[in-house]
Amino acid sequence: MSYRFEQDINYYQDEYRRDCSTDYRTYRYEDRLHNVKIIGNIISIQYDFDAYRASGNHGTQWTEYYNFTLSPLTKIESILWLLKDEENEFSELQQIVRNRLIQYLHADDDDWQIVDGTKFSEDLNSFALADRHIEFKFRNYQVCCYAQGNPSISISYGEIVHLLSKHAKVQLGLEKN
Repeated sequence: MSYRFEQDINYYQDEYRRDCSTDYRTYRYEDRLHNVKIIGNIISIQYDFDAYRASGNHGTQWTEYYNFTLSPLTKIESILWLLKDEENEFSELQQIVRNRLIQYLHADDDDWQIVDGTKFSEDLNSFALADRHIEFKFRNYQVCCYAQGNPSISISYGEIVHLLSKHAKVQLGLEKN
């Protein structure tokens, strides 16, 4: 779906005003359902977004995942839902994600943008659950420069099964109840 939002050119401060048509100042916003996966008792829904804001040099793209258990129907709000001990396991998952990003982006071990972009659990909440792995997707500028796009990395369940709670393993079909 796609929308155009007209902007009143007089809304902007004097230094941002330009001698141009109102059409120059429009927003563009598009979204689309990209993928739906069911793994065990979990459904993962992927939406892709594309937006261009008034006076922006370029558009921005991002992906959002919505994950739910099916029975009972509950939203998985955070990556922490998967972990057996939120604090300790998150630190280890965070390091695995950072190492994979360093490999993928050919970055230095102490790349400040990767560290800052994966500092909090909320930074890893754009994830999809697949048959054999978790896919993490990052926004423009979150872990790298705009020209490097929106990185997407996968981590197999085998690499992190020791971090997962029994409940998460059962819901994913990795373990019997």
